[in-house]
Amino acid sequence: MLDRHRPKLLRNATGRKARLVRALENGNMEIPAGAVVEIKESAAWSKLNIRSEPCPHCGVRVLMSRVDVGAVEFLSVMKGDEDAV
Repeated sequence: MLDRHRPKLLRNATGRKARLVRALENGNMEIPAGAVVEIKESAAWSKLNIRSEPCPHCGVRVLMSRVDVGAVEFLSVMKGDEDAV
């Protein structure tokens, strides 16, 4: 499925909100599918560094690197971002 809010250039995804299509695990923590995350930066090619929203119970935020761009669905286009598909 084509993500209509995905920017053409991933470097323009920094600061955007996205929803996880599948659950992600890094060995210590897991972020469930459907969770809203923030794109911290785009790594090499199609990889992203993401940060989860804080846990409502304990306030912990999970930071994951090298997340495949296919694991997220971008939520909206930021103002001034005309290069969205």
